[in-house]
Amino acid sequence: MRKEAPSAFRVNVLILVLSVLVFFSAGSVIIAKHYGRVEVMRAQNLRQDYDDLKLRWYALQVERNSLITHARIQSLAESEHGMHIPTRERTRLMVVDESE
Repeated sequence: MRKEAPSAFRVNVLILVLSVLVFFSAGSVIIAKHYGRVEVMRAQNLRQDYDDLKLRWYALQVERNSLITHARIQSLAESEHGMHIPTRERTRLMVVDESE
């Protein structure tokens, strides 16, 4: 038995189907690359936001440490609330006998 050569119509249809598949495959590659670039840009933006927040956090820690120093608290107590460390004459020592 001898095989017959495919008809011209079948060959044209096969070429058309393969061309369409190649076209959609190329489109899929383009879309995948686009989404990849979008995700890379998003990751870079998130990294920048992280770095900005970390810098802000360090600045807040430095500010907090400067606000809670003993000298600053004493200065605020004196200037805003009129508080002061009592003098020796105004200080009384109380002894409690715990044996009773």
